Amino acid sequence: MKILKLLLVFVSLIATSSPPLAGEGYFSRFYTTDTNPKGVFEIEQITRNRRDRSQGNYSAFDLRTEFECGFTDSFQGALYINTGHMAAKGAPDDDDVQGISTEFIYRVSSPYTDPIGFALYFEPAFDAHDLHNGLKYDLSFENEFRLI
Repeated sequence: MKILKLLLVFVSLIATSSPPLAGEGYFSRFYTTDTNPKGVFEIEQITRNRRDRSQGNYSAFDLRTEFECGFTDSFQGALYINTGHMAAKGAPDDDDVQGISTEFIYRVSSPYTDPIGFALYFEPAFDAHDLHNGLKYDLSFENEFRLI
């Protein structure tokens, strides 16, 4: 009976949900010169799981929610909220906001209309956790620049 109820809830959720709309993000860490057209808004959720590394027994989820908007056809901005969950053997579970960041991309030339695509990328971030080892520390500020 319990399985039937769960199945009924699942089918109801599927039947009432709207179809997903997705862009063309081919790889999660691959940057292109494509920008959203003016006025186009996009929300993206990135989830990464890390578990059972060489030392210790743990499971960690890095969650990154992105709100992205095209300001012009060649310039877009985004706001990221970075959160995470870590469960480690012998330590209390930890759920925290790890930081916030913004992203700005200005497309100088497009590979579709020009011989080569070129864009400027800038991502300032405020972090409360080290992105590599997860240790907490006072807020830090970092900048990332790229030529795409």
